[in-house]
Amino acid sequence: MPIVLIRHGQTDWNIDRRLQGATDIPLNDTGRGQALEAAHNLRTFAEDRGESFTWDAVVTSPLSRAVETGQIIANALSLEIGGVYAGLAERSFRSLEGTKSNPAIWAAVVAETLDIEPMGDFLARTDDALRQVEADYPQQNIIVVAHGMLIGATLQARTGGELLIPVNGAVIELPVHLSA
Repeated sequence: MPIVLIRHGQTDWNIDRRLQGATDIPLNDTGRGQALEAAHNLRTFAEDRGESFTWDAVVTSPLSRAVETGQIIANALSLEIGGVYAGLAERSFRSLEGTKSNPAIWAAVVAETLDIEPMGDFLARTDDALRQVEADYPQQNIIVVAHGMLIGATLQARTGGELLIPVNGAVIELPVHLSA
């Protein structure tokens, strides 16, 4: 049973290339359109798996940009929001939140030289939340709406690949079941 990760739709801070982290920035109109496009892609994902495949639930981060994206997707797929999980919130960049992203900022994030949430703590928190989602929805097909760093870091941890931040509205199947 797949768990699919969706990055929330675009915000004005995404346009400005500002680090959002735990700051609760709402979707903009483009982000709402990206959420509808994600719903379309999820419908195609389901159709490709055969007529017996259905989505069972949409769960989200507590940040409004993820909740609204999740609600748009749930409405489009005739689902309910199954739950909001605090552990799915984006990595906290603390004093860097609101600053424009640039190579020096990302070097500080990677080196963890500032007061940001340590990557180990972040990964443990998000892994715990994803395990809880899996426990709450055993053998079900789940859509998880979360954030770019969360998705990128989770995929990197599972595959050993590079840290790549997906585009807004991206639909990504979690490659390895958490309980495996």
